[in-house]
Amino acid sequence: MFDYMDCELKLAEAVIRQLNSAIAVSQMSSGQCKLAPLIQVIQDCSHLYHYTVKLMFKLHSCLPPDTLQGHRDRFHEQFHSLKNFLKRASDMLYFKRLIQIPRLPDNPPNFLRASALEEHVKPVVVMANEVPEEEEPPQTESLIEISNAQPVEQQIVD
Repeated sequence: MFDYMDCELKLAEAVIRQLNSAIAVSQMSSGQCKLAPLIQVIQDCSHLYHYTVKLMFKLHSCLPPDTLQGHRDRFHEQFHSLKNFLKRASDMLYFKRLIQIPRLPDNPPNFLRASALEEHVKPVVVMANEVPEEEEPPQTESLIEISNAQPVEQQIVD
């Protein structure tokens, strides 16, 4: 999961590096074409972050903390990179009308304190005109009653 997150963050960094910050790039079609893949990166990273946090807490409940020091260090690096990327993306006008970018907490979770898992809030990405994941879409009823309908052949014969 760490490798996958690294790849996503490297892609985001490469795309942002290609943009000319002196121009309102997100308003130009060429800039929008470059920024479009970052929507998927934002969605992927929010899920990766959430599952990595849960996995790290699970590992810390089973293994000694000194065994996981390297994992904590790598998580902290990714946390800060992801936080910077999401901050940059939320400042771009292009994303403001397409996607609600989640905000990460100011500090990474403290995996050495098991109760910190209860403080973790799953980052939710909401696309424009989309129902958030936690909400169920409203149930719609059929406009036509089909349970008592006769087969088409019988209707023609009658």
